[in-house]
Amino acid sequence: MLAAVFHSATDATDEGQLDTIAAIAKALQRGMDGRRVPHVAATILFRVLHGAADAIAAGEQRERWLEAVRDLARKWLAP
Repeated sequence: MLAAVFHSATDATDEGQLDTIAAIAKALQRGMDGRRVPHVAATILFRVLHGAADAIAAGEQRERWLEAVRDLARKWLAP
């Protein structure tokens, strides 16, 4: 199900991916108390989430991937 977020019809174009990255940037900015989030940071997180979703969909260790993504996000959002 998680992989469907990254492989939906809107992701068939670059515009769909850019919308997703923009949404991630807004979510990061809220979590960072309004600190500016560079587009590259949101793009990196998009790639990490996309890779995790694909790995989980392929049958890899779901909890291991989710723990790694949570740890990364916590460290990134730390003040």
